[in-house]
Amino acid sequence: MRTRWLKPDPARIAAALLCAAGSMLGVGARAQDAAPLPDAEPFLADVRANLQLDTDVPDGYTFLERRVEADISFFGGVKEEGPKLYRVYRSAELGIAYRRLLEEEGEPLSDEELTEQDRRHRAERLKAARDRARESERDREKRQREDAEDAEEEREMMEEVLGLFEYRLEGRDRIDGRSTIVVSFVPRAEVDPKTRPGKILAKSIGRAWVSEDDRQVIRIEAEAMSDITIGWGLVARLHKGSRIDVRRTRVSDRWLPARFDFTGSGRTLLFRTFAVELTTEIADYEPLTADLLPYEPIKLSDAGTGPR
Repeated sequence: MRTRWLKPDPARIAAALLCAAGSMLGVGARAQDAAPLPDAEPFLADVRANLQLDTDVPDGYTFLERRVEADISFFGGVKEEGPKLYRVYRSAELGIAYRRLLEEEGEPLSDEELTEQDRRHRAERLKAARDRARESERDREKRQREDAEDAEEEREMMEEVLGLFEYRLEGRDRIDGRSTIVVSFVPRAEVDPKTRPGKILAKSIGRAWVSEDDRQVIRIEAEAMSDITIGWGLVARLHKGSRIDVRRTRVSDRWLPARFDFTGSGRTLLFRTFAVELTTEIADYEPLTADLLPYEPIKLSDAGTGPR
């Protein structure tokens, strides 16, 4: 089983939009700003350098994740799924994360349900450990080659995204007491993206808020300005006006995801229509230590080698 922690997600892709070279920037300031805005090129160069360090929730953390999803019918009915509350454990060991469901519809799971979850997850981790222990040199080289290809594919995608937009420093705003620089972005004329994320983002406009003191992305809003098709519309179509709103929070010396909101409608597989409102909140980050795990950690001796 291949698990990719760093598969591009909307927050990371949207944050990368701010990192284009200075030659692509149109810079302006609002008249009401008392102090001049920073120079665009060094400002966004700092943002780009910071994003290389703070791209995703890193391994070695545990946190709470609350998720609510509402499916809205075209007759106005609402089918709400959730809220669901998870305790998430992120570990570098074998690239596995554990999303432990704690509550559903406001009701805590029973001790028996929690124990059964832990048993299934530990069995999954033990199987992965055994598979890795029995891995041949040829299989290991193949896995490492695929990991390198994944990293290169993501790098190429990010480089493409950087060239999709024109950016403008619009002014200042305050978020949670922090002074931020507001940056707007719109698609450049005559862009021809090749990757799927590029094709989606090339039809989006939005704004980002960057903390002025440490050049970190705090919030991003983006909206589809026209219908977005995936697979020539055969796989999916996302309708104009669909929106995302991504927020980050400071945890110790890192900026990590805090909230993700999506509101949109569209169609999948030609016929199935959808309209959805999705909210994910992340909080209570803690460094992950063995004593915080809800099960007995797997030792290398547990995996063994055994027959292939």
